[in-house]
Amino acid sequence: MSKILINDIGFIHGNNRVPILERIHYWQENGHAVSILCPPNAKSFYEQSTRDVLFITIPLTHEARNKITLIFEYLKRNVVCLTFLPKLVKGSDIVFSMSALLDFLILPYVMKLINKRIRWFVVFDNVVRLDVGLKGLIRVLAFIFFRFSLLFLRRADKVFVVTNSLRQKLVSLGIEEKQMVVTGNGLETELISRSKAFSNVSYDAIYVGRINKAKGVFDMLRVVDLVRDRYPKFLLALIGTGDRETLEELNKDILGKKLEKNVISLGSVFGVDKFSHIKSSKLFLFLSYDESYGVALMEAVCSGLFCVTYDVDVYDELYKNNEIITVPKGDISKAAGKVVEILSSKEFINHRGLERQTLSWVDIAKIESGFFDA
Repeated sequence: MSKILINDIGFIHGNNRVPILERIHYWQENGHAVSILCPPNAKSFYEQSTRDVLFITIPLTHEARNKITLIFEYLKRNVVCLTFLPKLVKGSDIVFSMSALLDFLILPYVMKLINKRIRWFVVFDNVVRLDVGLKGLIRVLAFIFFRFSLLFLRRADKVFVVTNSLRQKLVSLGIEEKQMVVTGNGLETELISRSKAFSNVSYDAIYVGRINKAKGVFDMLRVVDLVRDRYPKFLLALIGTGDRETLEELNKDILGKKLEKNVISLGSVFGVDKFSHIKSSKLFLFLSYDESYGVALMEAVCSGLFCVTYDVDVYDELYKNNEIITVPKGDISKAAGKVVEILSSKEFINHRGLERQTLSWVDIAKIESGFFDA
């Protein structure tokens, strides 16, 4: 039996933690002891879905209002954790970083320096680029921190990457190929299978994911503004959350475009209800400018929805049978046109999507844990 420490130093309420919850259940079923390093609000969340987990809570944590304060809040948490580092090292055989963001790597890196027998595993699912997504200081800082994270990543025993294109990118950035394992990504396959559309709820389009500019949420409002010329009662549902500043800006934009009757924000929705909302929609709108995989998009495809997306490079690797409908990045008019085409066709079942074979998060946990004792 191994003692596994999950580093969730960057927990944000509303972010998807199903992948790690499924891993926890699988590890416990196979005799491993699990502990979680996290802020107090994460403990409250995890306690609702786990049993027999040891929590190591981080004191002096605060909610960040925007992305700049979030960066420094995470760095502060790492510094605070150094004060009880001996306890973490003594109680861990394995450290699992659910993300390769710098915030999730600093502490395991130090633990590995102190005790080389600790095995450290990292999930890598995103490359930060300067030319895509958010602009200005935040993008520059994110890129700098990403480059620093690569230095820490070289110390990990294994890096689990979700696509071949990510593996190739990491090789070009200096990570050894033998250090990486391509696992793919998991889906909540059981919930997709048993969920059904609500009988009393219907949307014309739905989005699931983080609420921020890089995800194209503000572009979606422009699409809605065009589509309602043809369909005045068009309704877009948004599932997800973001930092307070972005949410305030989004609400201001909705009011400015007079879209109050065309856009509904559902906040964070999980479990079978999330997929029931998805299946209650005629189509899925996902205008993210950059993805390394796009789990929410894959969930919608496998739920049988037609999906209108921007033309992102990785989709060529993931969708080889025309399961999605792509338009050039930033082309609001073409995106709106595709939405109108789908609504006008009255055909809302994506049969190619329903035929896809996918892995569950338990399948991913099995692949990863096969390297724990290697």
